[in-house]
Order: sequence, then structure tokens, then C-alpha cells
Amino acid sequence: MASIDAFSDLEHRMDVFQKDVAQVLARQQNHARQQLQQFQAEMRQLYNQHQHLIDELQRLATQRTALQQQIHAAQQATNTTREQWRSYHERECELSRRQSTLAAQSRELDSLLQQRGEECNQLRARWAAQSGNDAAEVALYERLLQLRVVPGSSDVHDVRFVFGDDEHCWIEIAMHGDHVVGESHPELSVENRATLEHVLAVEGDLAAFLIVVRDMLLESL
Repeated sequence: MASIDAFSDLEHRMDVFQKDVAQVLARQQNHARQQLQQFQAEMRQLYNQHQHLIDELQRLATQRTALQQQIHAAQQATNTTREQWRSYHERECELSRRQSTLAAQSRELDSLLQQRGEECNQLRARWAAQSGNDAAEVALYERLLQLRVVPGSSDVHDVRFVFGDDEHCWIEIAMHGDHVVGESHPELSVENRATLEHVLAVEGDLAAFLIVVRDMLLESL
């Protein structure tokens, strides 16, 4: 009976853990989806600006052609004064400068659109890869290290790793951007925190991080 009760308790803990992980992953996926939607909105805005510049360039080109025709006609006409010709010429030069400026802005927007497109593709790839790997990896560490994963206390993007059955041995890390080691119980030394951030942020080894931090926390109790 004790073995059956222990198995039932383990099964219940696994169910709770899977729900906790699902909630954390859902928040991360929602954040990634919001980032993707923001990128797409920015790309639509940039595309509209780009199209507006192209239309403006075409309009200026038409105006410039008409003005050049006026200049030619003015030069040929016997009753055209030099002042009128100078005025036409100055306007033509101004339109040429504006056309060059808008063409440069159009090229910059086109480059920015390409950059945003690449960033969106990278975001989609990271989101898909992370969604597929997180659940299986965390489940393995939970079984090996008696680990639970719950939301952090201060930010929706923070995750708390709890070791054991109580709440006296835990550490938080930021899961977005650079992985940053947050609060812990018991409190770790500056040297230990530097070691953990190197393992997590520089080496990118989550398995080694969990093993090292568990030993550090247990030694500090």
C-alpha cells in the first residue's frame, strides 16, 4: 500500500508539474506571438511609407518633366525674360534635390523592410524550436533532480526552479533576452552567481546549470 500511495502521489505531482510547465510555456509563446505581431505591424507601416515615397517620386518625376518642357519653351519664346527662366531653373533644381532625398529614403526603408523580414523569420524559428524543446527537457530534469518549475515572483517572463518538496530551496532566472540569475533561497554569494550566469548565458548549458545550482543551494541551507 505504501508503494501504491507513493506512486499516486508521484502521479499527482507530475500532473501538477505538467500544468505548471504548460502555463509557463503558454505565457512565453504568447509573448513571442505578441512580438511577432508587433514586427508584422511595423513591417506593414514601413511598407505603406515605402509605397508613399514611390508614389511621391513618380509625382515629382512627372512634375520635373513638365517643368523641363516649360524651361525649353521659355528659352525658345522671344517674350520670355531671363528672370522667368532663372525662376524655372531654380524650381527644377529644387525638385531634383527633393527627388534625390526621397530616393535615398526609399532605399533606406527598403533595407529596413528586408531587415524586419529577416528578424520575423528568426523569431518564428526560435519560437518553434523553443516550444518543442522546453517541455521534454524540463520533464527530464524534474525526474532527475526533484525539480518543479513555477512562474517567477516579479515578472511574467521569470521562471522559478524549486528543488525538493518545500519552498526553501529555489532560484529564479529571466527567460527572455539574456538569461539573468535572479533571486534565490538561500541567498548565493557573488562568486556563485557569477559562475551560474556564465554556465547559463555564456555556455548555454541548462542541464549543467540545474545540477550546479542545486548543489550550491543545498550546500547553503
